[in-house]
Amino acid sequence: MTQKLEHGDSFHEIRIVSEYMPKVDSVFDTLKNAIRTGSLNPGQRLIEEEVSEMVKTSRIPVREALKKLEEYGLVEKLPVRGYAVRNIKVKDIEEVCDILSVLESHAACAAMERSGDEFMTSLEKNIADSFRSLRKGNVEMTLELIEGFHGILYGATGNKTLQKMIGMPMEYITWCRRMFCASKESMLVSLEYHRKILELINRRDKKALRRFVRMNVLKEKRFMLAKARSRCTVQADPSPATVGPCLPGKDP
Repeated sequence: MTQKLEHGDSFHEIRIVSEYMPKVDSVFDTLKNAIRTGSLNPGQRLIEEEVSEMVKTSRIPVREALKKLEEYGLVEKLPVRGYAVRNIKVKDIEEVCDILSVLESHAACAAMERSGDEFMTSLEKNIADSFRSLRKGNVEMTLELIEGFHGILYGATGNKTLQKMIGMPMEYITWCRRMFCASKESMLVSLEYHRKILELINRRDKKALRRFVRMNVLKEKRFMLAKARSRCTVQADPSPATVGPCLPGKDP
């Protein structure tokens, strides 16, 4: 984790934070999954002391985990005290999807260029397992497998910088997908999309693959925007306690 050093800061403080990194990652994953699954709702406040009690750890790793969640766009710092789970905003969906349409299409092509038998087998197994899980009605497992497909794809690029760049917007859009695209019909669309990616990688058609991935992300953007706009609730006082499930890009 990047640590900003001001004049007079000591390396002792940095060392203390570093010692807590395993706990930071654990708290981060716990809160991230709670946000993804809806256990923590948009607008819900997150106070360090309360979170510390919930996850049974001290406040230092909680504080660092909340900072990391803020970097990933999943929570926002409140002006008075603590953090709150961010509300999904139309403007955020537009911006994140526009970025992902470029990064994800590039990642797919980079993965294709480095693809081998093991990579192709992993994708095929992931798709087969996803369909099997969906037929059994296991929504959570299916969502995890669908997300795992992208992980396999990005991991195959061998490009750590690209993986880091795509990680933050992907976390945000994964949250949006779970909120708006968790129906059986939406998951079937995702799986057919994965099948088409696999087909294009097999054909080694880089131009078609880049175009297909980019257009699909933009198509998904339009779908999520329609869903978000239909659920948005703008209130006169959008405090964490009263705000609706999402807000438009501009405050009322």
